[in-house]
Amino acid sequence: DCVPDFPPLLAAVIDRMLRKNPEERYQSAEEFLDALAPATRRLESPAEPCVSDDTATQRLRRLTGIMIGTLKVGELLGVGTTGAVFKAFDEKLKRAVAIKVLKAPTIDIHESQKRFEREAETAAKLDHENVTHVYSAGSYEGMPFIVMQFVDGGTLRNLLKTRHRLDVRLALNVVRQALL
Repeated sequence: DCVPDFPPLLAAVIDRMLRKNPEERYQSAEEFLDALAPATRRLESPAEPCVSDDTATQRLRRLTGIMIGTLKVGELLGVGTTGAVFKAFDEKLKRAVAIKVLKAPTIDIHESQKRFEREAETAAKLDHENVTHVYSAGSYEGMPFIVMQFVDGGTLRNLLKTRHRLDVRLALNVVRQALL
């Protein structure tokens, strides 16, 4: 078993919180917490992240150590369903960055690339403390990538591995930050 990057049950809880019609949202904190408990239970598992050694992942791993323009690609930080994130170093600007690359899609490649480009454009317009800054976007050997701010620190997955369980206040704080 592995822990997905964003469990569908938690996504459903957040989706209900954000519904336009107030009557479809949670009507009380208690109702919200009751829905949140099973959604976060899966996150409490100390399981390993979802990293498979399929062809796309092997292709991604080969990026480690190469230069993409002024960027020296470093360690693979994580692999999700549609992409991967690497730590890199911008040799020109002398700073650590993160590079998000699109894995070989299982659906129409043009549609996947369009979505990825929209993600980069949308993220580049955002300026919020809980959202990493996008510096640039491009393509390397036909593989689209986004260069963004590297945030040094732990992941929610690692926090759960060390704490095994989040108290309600911390869990709500994490959800609040994700929503802001």
